[in-house]
Amino acid sequence: MLQHYPFVIKNFKAYFSNLYRRKVLRTTVVTPYSAIFYATHKCNLDCHYCTQKNPEVFSDELDTAATIELFRKIRKDVDTMLITGGECLMRPDIEELIRAARDEVKFRSLLVVTNGVLLDKRRSILPRLNGLVVSLDAMTHDPSEPMSKSAALPKVISNLMLAKEIL
Repeated sequence: MLQHYPFVIKNFKAYFSNLYRRKVLRTTVVTPYSAIFYATHKCNLDCHYCTQKNPEVFSDELDTAATIELFRKIRKDVDTMLITGGECLMRPDIEELIRAARDEVKFRSLLVVTNGVLLDKRRSILPRLNGLVVSLDAMTHDPSEPMSKSAALPKVISNLMLAKEIL
């Protein structure tokens, strides 16, 4: 517990600073506790309910060096970052980004949101994560829509078992 005291003190400071800002200054501008980074809008599935596949939501991705520099700027204010997307594991440099976020930029907590299909191909990220969020919309295999999560369920379950062994 003692090793985490800088993190705890920083969060208490942010909490009381935000309380002061909200109650005394009457502002909604507060110190963030964490950041969410959208790595890409690309996805390897085509779920019927998803809005990420619409071209109007696509945006250009920063290159690797610019993204790591952005991480450095974010890290000045927050200890925790959640990486998501579309499917963040589709980004070609995601392993390098996660390595840099943990080892160079020193995020204390690093989480990834994924559909789980590519975990076996990106297994090097797993030891660097504090958490893994795998989005599922089915618990039974249905191969009738090959690009759906229900069709990918066996692969996702297998990858979750792999992640459990590594984490």
